[in-house]
Amino acid sequence: MVLVGYKMFGRVYLDGDGSGKSSHVSLYFGVASGNFDVLRRWPFRQRVTLTLLDQVSGRQNVTDEFRPDVPRPTSDTNSASGFPRFVALSALEGPENVFVRDDTIFVRIVVDCRDI
Repeated sequence: MVLVGYKMFGRVYLDGDGSGKSSHVSLYFGVASGNFDVLRRWPFRQRVTLTLLDQVSGRQNVTDEFRPDVPRPTSDTNSASGFPRFVALSALEGPENVFVRDDTIFVRIVVDCRDI
């Protein structure tokens, strides 16, 4: 048995995008055109969870989730869905900052695939 799935991507704008420009980190999730789209169910409505990881204790992760309503892509990628104001840039500054270590942040994207 061969399992084929959706082709997905994430976008991170460290200096924000849209309403979060210059004030927030923006996080987005999208579905791209793939070789097996004819085998997939559309629109794509799986629950997506985006998380900015706390690299110190793991207790201050910033998480939000949504269910996109993405139609089958007609070009290379659909528009991405997500959060232009995911976390304020001020949370990434100062000695209490738990998100940036060695100039690195970690973002986790989880897609609930239970009913695919």
